[in-house]
Amino acid sequence: MDISKIFEQITCLRHPETGCAWDKKQILESYLEPIKEEAEELVSAIKNNDVENICEEAGDLLWNICFVITLAEEKGLFTREKVVNDILAKMKRRHPHVFGDIKANTPEEALQAFLNAKKNEKQ
Repeated sequence: MDISKIFEQITCLRHPETGCAWDKKQILESYLEPIKEEAEELVSAIKNNDVENICEEAGDLLWNICFVITLAEEKGLFTREKVVNDILAKMKRRHPHVFGDIKANTPEEALQAFLNAKKNEKQ
C-alpha cells in the first residue's frame, strides 16, 4: 500500500492558487485541534467496538498525520522519509526480542523487553 496519494491530495489542497483557503492557511500550531479531535474520535470508535467507524477514523487520523508531515516538510523541518526511517529504526531497537537476541515468550516478557530498550535509549 502506497500512501503517496494522500500527500498528492494534500499538495493539491495547499496549492497557492487552486487549493482550499482553509487548508492553505494551516500551520503546525493551528493544526493541533484537528489532530486531537481525530485521535479522540478513533479512541471512541475503538471503545465502542465500531469496526466501520474505526476504519473511517483511522483513515482520518492517518490523513491528518500526513498533513502535519507536509506542513513540516514545507518549513524544511524534516521529510516524510525521515519520519518513516526514524520510526522503523526505533521500533526495531525497541523490539530486541524480535529483531535481536533477547528471548520473550510471553506478552509480559515482550513488554518488559520493550520497556527496557526504551529506558536504555533515553539514558
